[in-house]
Amino acid sequence: MRCHGYRVYGATKAAINSLPITLRNELEDEPIRVVNVMPGAVATNFGRNHGPEFVNGLLESVGLPADFKTGDV
Repeated sequence: MRCHGYRVYGATKAAINSLPITLRNELEDEPIRVVNVMPGAVATNFGRNHGPEFVNGLLESVGLPADFKTGDV
């Protein structure tokens, strides 16, 4: 299974999650509030770009039951 273009996803997600924590610490004495919004899973056409084996493996890796078939949304 090859995932071209997704190799840095985990690193960028960690960076995006760390930035608000750092800003909160640096701005704790200022009248500025820092909020980060992290939406949950959403239905997309992601599966159109990847085979069922990849999508099912990805879903199972995050603890979601998986029975994705080609053409599913």
